Amino acid sequence: GIFYEHAHRLLGSLVGLTTLVLALQLQFSERRRWLRALGWVALLMVVLQGMLGGLRVTGRFTMSQSPTDMAPSLDLAVVHGILGQLFFGLLLALTAFSSRLWVSGRLPEPRPTASTDRQLTAVLVLAVFVQLVLGAMLRHMARGMLWHVSFAMVLALLALAVGARHWGLYRDLPLLRPLGRTLTILVGVQLLLGTGALAAVNGTPDPGDLPWWEVALTTLHQLTGATILGLSVLLSLWSRRLLAPEPEQAS
Repeated sequence: GIFYEHAHRLLGSLVGLTTLVLALQLQFSERRRWLRALGWVALLMVVLQGMLGGLRVTGRFTMSQSPTDMAPSLDLAVVHGILGQLFFGLLLALTAFSSRLWVSGRLPEPRPTASTDRQLTAVLVLAVFVQLVLGAMLRHMARGMLWHVSFAMVLALLALAVGARHWGLYRDLPLLRPLGRTLTILVGVQLLLGTGALAAVNGTPDPGDLPWWEVALTTLHQLTGATILGLSVLLSLWSRRLLAPEPEQAS
């Protein structure tokens, strides 16, 4: 409805202003040049996201309010949704890079499993992103249901493996164990939400008249997917910061 659309735009403006403040704060207080650059990348992304949000409704740059001049674009809706997830992941990365633990003098600990888990977390981030793209296409264009459901099974196995490894192997390291535990639990929750959303969508005769509980269910499914992306990004970053491959033994 109009209320939710207006609220979405107001919150988007607030996110944009907050990101501007963040970029300026990093510019004037952060010594690491690459981190300052990431702050401006975040600002550029949120500006582009706002433009895509408008163009997704109008289809082109226009000041007209007439519905006859509007040409809503489903393609831009998909891009708008994907960029929002990428922006969220970048903000979490900025949070990690700015944390006290990251900038502390703590050295990465050599572990025999470090190399494997570094690779697995990187693959997981890519796999979650692919699944979010498939989900955005399904949500906005009603395409790729089979791909989204099939890949979800592969992704769930990968995420459970990554989460369980970090949960069980790194009990003595900060962040890695709780991140792994949270990821493992959320994957199970996401499978339940996805099953419920699939059953609800297939059981709704009129897609134009959705009950509130179905909207809530599919929205929670999307929210949990974004959270899993964020956890994957954090695990990938922190596994590189806190772990180091063991040096090869001299023969």
